Amino acid sequence: MQINLVYKGDMLKIFGLNPASTYYTLDRLEKGGYVEKRTYKAENRPQKYVYQLTGEGEEEFLSMIEDSLLKDPDPIYPIEIGLIFIDKLDAGKAAEMVRRRIEYYKERLEKLHQFKIIGPKLDGAEVPDHHWMLDHKIFHLQAEIDWEEKFLSELVGTRD
Repeated sequence: MQINLVYKGDMLKIFGLNPASTYYTLDRLEKGGYVEKRTYKAENRPQKYVYQLTGEGEEEFLSMIEDSLLKDPDPIYPIEIGLIFIDKLDAGKAAEMVRRRIEYYKERLEKLHQFKIIGPKLDGAEVPDHHWMLDHKIFHLQAEIDWEEKFLSELVGTRD
């Protein structure tokens, strides 16, 4: 089984990937016998590494996919602690912080929509179809925006 992952620019942010930690993880997987690393050099192009799952790596990968689908579905949101004590902040400052969060989420949502339109095609590489994951991220991000806008309206209304 081969999994092609080619991530650049905004894709790294969308998927929460860090190139340094990705290569560190791949190195550990190689040492553990889960992936094989091969060198690839195209004409007039820099050298690249291709990582391919071993038989043992494929078994572990499929097991990890199954586990991820069964993990605890109750997410933890860091904002929840802040919400408990938001009344301790100056009303204007609290409202401004929520507005900044909403703006950040709207920018992220726009990037997700753009990415969904153009699709994950990079350097001619075949990239796995991410539409289910993107739909999931878009759905939850839109729900968070909607909730925070409602919260902001109530926050501003109750503190005036």
